[in-house]
Amino acid sequence: MSEGPSTRPRRTRAAPPKVPATVTDGGEPAVAGTKRKARQSNADSSQLDHLLTNSKSKLTTSNISRVLNYENFISLSEDSQKLLCSVLPPVAFSTFRPTVDSTHPSRICSQVSADVMEVEMPTEESELSLPNSEKSPATLDPTIFTNSFFTSASLTFQDHLYSSWLTQKAKEKVETFRQRVHEGAIHAEWKDEAWERENPPHVNKGHLEDRDLVVLVQRSFLRTGDIVVYKRNFPLVGTLVQKDLLVTSVHPGSNAVSFILQPGSTSALPQDQLTIQRPQPKPPTLAIEGIMGTSELEETILDVDGRVSRVERHAHFTAELGSDTSTSVTISPQFTLEAATVVRACRTAKCFRIWRWSEEMRNDVRAQLLQDRGGREIMGTAFYLRCT
Repeated sequence: MSEGPSTRPRRTRAAPPKVPATVTDGGEPAVAGTKRKARQSNADSSQLDHLLTNSKSKLTTSNISRVLNYENFISLSEDSQKLLCSVLPPVAFSTFRPTVDSTHPSRICSQVSADVMEVEMPTEESELSLPNSEKSPATLDPTIFTNSFFTSASLTFQDHLYSSWLTQKAKEKVETFRQRVHEGAIHAEWKDEAWERENPPHVNKGHLEDRDLVVLVQRSFLRTGDIVVYKRNFPLVGTLVQKDLLVTSVHPGSNAVSFILQPGSTSALPQDQLTIQRPQPKPPTLAIEGIMGTSELEETILDVDGRVSRVERHAHFTAELGSDTSTSVTISPQFTLEAATVVRACRTAKCFRIWRWSEEMRNDVRAQLLQDRGGREIMGTAFYLRCT
């Protein structure tokens, strides 16, 4: 009995679809998967950029010595090893031999006789640098990764990475700063200026009265451009001392005040210094800086005036102190001294009056040139303003 045709379905193999070949600019057909490799390369580059520049990189929290070591170096490809060797310093290789630099005086000049000097010119290629051919993985010193200098540099790199100093934005700021310094638009701050800005002068004084000008500045009762008028009578020597002082600046950290005044017994300031557009002061105008209290300012004024000696001042202040009933308590010499300091500071603060422009007078330069003290108006004494 013959078997009939099979009822099982036949399997057919369909030909795979052909990918249309694309021609590149060079005229060669593009290989399949080129775009995928390009995307992968871009992803790797972005990941590497994030790892080496972003402040949230894993390198900021990793043990940097476990990342940068000789074991990891030898596990890299040959091309990667050569690339890293090219950026390492010459001292990292066993072929390095320390020598005196060619610019050292001992190399340039050698004494031949008392009158003749033989000059040895430095070579074009410094002996401290090595050709790139000698910077190879074969000559790399493995102990460089455990060297204290390399470890310190690695930790510094980690700190800079965490502080966002390796980002493109930070690099642009540094480049802008260098360009502006080169153009003369700004100047790099000196170390002394940075220290004074971050560490204002410390004044070791026990009473608030010794820093009453600082209190006035903090309460905006004393500002740049104000005039402080000192007036005090010394009957024991028959002298009336009066002096006008212009506030030129206030220290942003310590609130210490700087003034200008005239020397000797001259009271008023030059008229051109009383306007809002005043020029730079010229001699004989004097400048005093770093004043924090009226007692300190009074001593400076009397020294500049010169008519009342220190002995006469002491006698005057002692007489004033004896007439004040608040110092009659004599519990201890220390208490009496502190009480005397407070009383004198309060009396001194009453001798200073502060003058300031009104809003309508501030921009009227013509009126400032014609009126007394530049058109300023009295606000009150330092003692009154301090106590309000």
